[in-house]
Amino acid sequence: MQKLIQALRSISFKNILGVFFAGLLMLISTACSNNPPTAESSAEGSPNQAKGLTSELPSPVKSKQKADMYAYNNTDQDIVERVKDVSEKVSKSASEMAGDLMKGSQKNIQKAEDNTKQALNQAQKAAEKTSTDIKRQASKGAGEVKDKAGDFQRQIQKS
Repeated sequence: MQKLIQALRSISFKNILGVFFAGLLMLISTACSNNPPTAESSAEGSPNQAKGLTSELPSPVKSKQKADMYAYNNTDQDIVERVKDVSEKVSKSASEMAGDLMKGSQKNIQKAEDNTKQALNQAQKAAEKTSTDIKRQASKGAGEVKDKAGDFQRQIQKS
């Protein structure tokens, strides 16, 4: 008992911590590895065949020996169909968006033409109104000048 207690006292905290972390590292690396554990067997075939357990396994569980690591096909046809559907939806949406963009552009061009015509009509009406006002002002001014000239002529005659 004395030897056991003495041996335990001689083990340092660093040694215990080192062994703990080494075990933890081994546990984590084994659990997180991508490769499943395999059993080594001296007999040919799977470990179950070497032990004579082949007949005990139901047919869906029996491994189909392939060159791959797993016996089952990893590709899923549903995924291929989904990708195809998504790509079709994206192309349809893109073509609809292009059509909407074209229609919107045509509407904007038509509105710009209408606005330009309306602005030209308003400018023409404003120019005509200004011209009419100028003519009216000129005629009124000419009438006043004529009246003043007539007044001036009368004053000259009186004097």
